[in-house]
Amino acid sequence: MNGLPLETGKSAIKQYNVRRILSELLFNGPQARSDLTVSTELTMATVSRLCRQLVDAGLLIENDPTPSPDRPGRRTVNLDFNPDGPRIIGVSINAYQQTVSIANLKNKVLSQRSLELSRLTPADDVLDKIADTIEEVIAETKVDRASILGIGVTSAGAVDSDLGVVRWAPTLNWKDVAVYRRLSQRLNFGAYITNIPNCLNLAEAKFGIGRGCQSIALINGALGIGLSLFLDRRLIHGSDFQAGVLDGHSFFLDENGNRLTVPQAAGGQGVIRMYDDMTGAQTAKPFAQQLTDILKACLDGEKKAVAAVAQAGRNLGRVFELVEGLTHPDLLILSGPLSTCDVYVTAVRNYLDMVWQNRLRQPRFMLSTMSNDEAARLLAINEFLLFR
Repeated sequence: MNGLPLETGKSAIKQYNVRRILSELLFNGPQARSDLTVSTELTMATVSRLCRQLVDAGLLIENDPTPSPDRPGRRTVNLDFNPDGPRIIGVSINAYQQTVSIANLKNKVLSQRSLELSRLTPADDVLDKIADTIEEVIAETKVDRASILGIGVTSAGAVDSDLGVVRWAPTLNWKDVAVYRRLSQRLNFGAYITNIPNCLNLAEAKFGIGRGCQSIALINGALGIGLSLFLDRRLIHGSDFQAGVLDGHSFFLDENGNRLTVPQAAGGQGVIRMYDDMTGAQTAKPFAQQLTDILKACLDGEKKAVAAVAQAGRNLGRVFELVEGLTHPDLLILSGPLSTCDVYVTAVRNYLDMVWQNRLRQPRFMLSTMSNDEAARLLAINEFLLFR
């Protein structure tokens, strides 16, 4: 591939115009040049010139001509991203699962690997394993390294995206882990790093169910509970990037009056705790596997599993109620492994319906079906294609 026009540095205006064209195609799909002149408000001469350069660079392709809906007898040529063009890599790291994927700019996954690591420390060993897996995926798909735009990484915990550092991730037992430095040294690619709730929230805001929303509150339900606040079209990071990290906040009491953190009451940790209390079960399995087993038992209708999952869901409903009352977003989103469990989601919805039943306007509540590594890839596309 030749160099991309937005990387030439000849003109800031030219780069801005290229990004407008790419953004329009990325967000709204294939379009003809005439449609791009309307949506970007650029002249036909500018659109034609830049699109020709993008086609020559291998970033865009011209689809086969199709009949024009507006002009009988005329045919339209739509521009689209080249499925054989640049590639993007997505990485997701949490206690529940670790994945690596590579996709094209149509977000078609070419290869995906699940690491399922039993140990997540030392952190550098985990990052080295991820780097090794990325190399294996590149070799497997026979992708030209020069065509890889960059890596999107999403991790549990509080993440400093500017420096690419995981400041604190209790479920991983990580503190001040320089993810960007380790991966860039090993792979020689740029990397964009953020935490899982923020990654999902931004991806949904820019590409998914949150497009057009000014403010979104997203809660990611896994072993832990993570909150992301996208308010007035910007993320809220808080002191030391810990906005939304709820592991240290005790909003709940157990049956003996002991204080429980949000994850211990409403997350996968809470599901495991309550199920163990009901069954007296003792197991040496990793927490992620325990949660998987309980969710499967819940799906099969085991009463104690259903009871534990439902109570955790009701507890999360209380968290959503508090978050909505404080921030009043346009949209509330639930994501993560727990969002795939009907019993959990129903318990959340039922609680919210109960507390909001007398409101004239009930807040919108939706589920995210986006995977962590898909969100990481989308943000990497946004970072390395549209912002650079």
